[in-house]
Amino acid sequence: ILHNTTDMYMLGSEVVHENERFQQYKGKIDFSFTSPPYFEKEQYSQEDTQSFKKFPQYDLWRDGFLDQTIKTICEFSRPDRYACWNISDVQFGREVYPLVEDSKKAFEKYGMRYHGLMKMALSPMPGGNRTKEDGTGTSRYTCKVGNLLLKYEPILVFYKPEK
Repeated sequence: ILHNTTDMYMLGSEVVHENERFQQYKGKIDFSFTSPPYFEKEQYSQEDTQSFKKFPQYDLWRDGFLDQTIKTICEFSRPDRYACWNISDVQFGREVYPLVEDSKKAFEKYGMRYHGLMKMALSPMPGGNRTKEDGTGTSRYTCKVGNLLLKYEPILVFYKPEK
């Protein structure tokens, strides 16, 4: 008999590991799929609990939010299980923040192996899918779906090996 469990926590992913009730799931989670905020590119509200408010500079956000969220996923996942992480690099002016690479490093630091990349194609937007002369996309993350050239968001797949 399979028993599925769903539990809701109104906490940031960077602090949920501190919750006493959440502790029961340490080493027991079968699968994680999340799409964390892309630093300050995604602002869900102006509450002080939002990660871009708590950690206003990228290095603070990376170390305080991104790293701790990934650490929790790794510590609470069962061995021989997977986690999927929907994240993309972000750009502000000329500054590019390497969320994809920083995520890979954190997962590997906490014991999960990079297993591959899935591409989540985004809906076409007017003027949003520009092409270069050679027919490739101007965005770093583009893929062909049929005859359409679409932007995509990476979904990184990680595997937690058995000890």
